[in-house]
Amino acid sequence: MVALVLGSAVARADDPKFVYTEKPKDDAKPGGWKADVKAGLLYLTGNSQSLSVAAAARVSYDAVWQKYSFLGDYTYSRATTFAAPTQTVTSLNQLQTVNGLSARLWDLGFRFDQFLIHNNAQWETSLYALVGVGSDYAAGKKLTGDAQLGASTLLLKTGEHALKGEGGFDFAFVDPYQTLPGQGTYFIASLRLALGYVWQISKTTQFNVGVEWLSNLNAENAAYDSATSPNMVPVFADNRVNAKVGLTVQVWDALSLGVTFVLRYDSAPSLSTIPNVPPAGGGPTPPLFAYTTDTITTLQLIYSFGG
Repeated sequence: MVALVLGSAVARADDPKFVYTEKPKDDAKPGGWKADVKAGLLYLTGNSQSLSVAAAARVSYDAVWQKYSFLGDYTYSRATTFAAPTQTVTSLNQLQTVNGLSARLWDLGFRFDQFLIHNNAQWETSLYALVGVGSDYAAGKKLTGDAQLGASTLLLKTGEHALKGEGGFDFAFVDPYQTLPGQGTYFIASLRLALGYVWQISKTTQFNVGVEWLSNLNAENAAYDSATSPNMVPVFADNRVNAKVGLTVQVWDALSLGVTFVLRYDSAPSLSTIPNVPPAGGGPTPPLFAYTTDTITTLQLIYSFGG
């Protein structure tokens, strides 16, 4: 299964991606297991050499009043560039190659929903709990962990349109690749609000939009905030926004084609893994800080099992 990864600019906020669970069935019988597998690949050779791989999977079990979801995704990108040596180049064989890892991120998660209102219509409500672990090389995060608690409500259900809202708390830890002196793993307790919209355009075509906002409830002692001090981020100063737009079209039977665009914003990102240049005249090498906004655009084939 091969698809084209259109492009990626890597980074992640200190939180898991948002997930909006589907409604349970109207009858009293469990819906059973469902699974979706996605895969994408981009491989270039010649004057430009790079390899990018993206894969994701979701497995869920619908037990009417409870729903269990297992989530996982992986992205890897490596590029080879050419550099000229000190002498004059007269042949391609004289060019020096530089191999570099540009992206390596993965996430694993489990989510549980306990439904309180089960009417397959507006105001259907569940309480959810989510735990996850991940890593993002380019964003400077060696290891991240998350735990979420909150409520999820179907705010609007009319025809082919559905709007779901979620609110709760996110508890995260970040172990960065690079730290400032005296710093290491840090923890973030955040307020979380999210909205998800689904438009079932036809039986074979679905459009969805989701946005998630998180803001820290505690001061952070490791992420960088140049507006205050280099080693402290005050309460409500680390704001993270994750937005996702997707279109899925059925190609044949259980095979679909999906296009997604993800935007991630972190007002106080972790330190970058890219080394910085020592200052003139000596002294400690300053860290290099990450960009606050990143995007990921993918085109993937999706195969569904069960249901």
